[in-house]
Amino acid sequence: SYGLFYAELDNRKPLPEALEEAREHPMEGYTAWPRLLGLMVVVLIAIEVVTGSLLALYYLPTPESANDSLGTIVREIHFGWFVHQIHHWAAKLLIIVLILRLVRLFWRSVYRPPRELVWVFAALLLLVGLHLDLTGMALPMTSTAYWSTVRALETFSAIPFYGSLMTVLIG
Repeated sequence: SYGLFYAELDNRKPLPEALEEAREHPMEGYTAWPRLLGLMVVVLIAIEVVTGSLLALYYLPTPESANDSLGTIVREIHFGWFVHQIHHWAAKLLIIVLILRLVRLFWRSVYRPPRELVWVFAALLLLVGLHLDLTGMALPMTSTAYWSTVRALETFSAIPFYGSLMTVLIG
């Protein structure tokens, strides 16, 4: 419910009935605050989309011009450095919030029925976020970015099945 409702929503009932039940049985205040992690994920993804779109207007994705275009964004475009820093720090904060959310869901035993799909989607969202962070680190196309990506792909390849799949998708 992304922190918008103060009670659990039963996903086995029709939405109007579940919303009515949630209004009748509000949660205590101390249990409502961790639910803001879901809302934070949505807000941070929106920030990433907006700032990433703005950065993409000036970014040239070729090995020869990627680093120069990043320098142009940071040094010459008005508030380009600001948009770049917001994008960078929102990405790092998004990974932290996704990990905290997954730990919270694990602590609450959400992996058990009937809410196991919430757990699966949270874990998949974390994996997608980690892979997007990895590809974002490679975008400057410098030697540091290249070798960091190579090391990460070597680490992924050590994981059975999943590693070979991700190495093919990313590499």
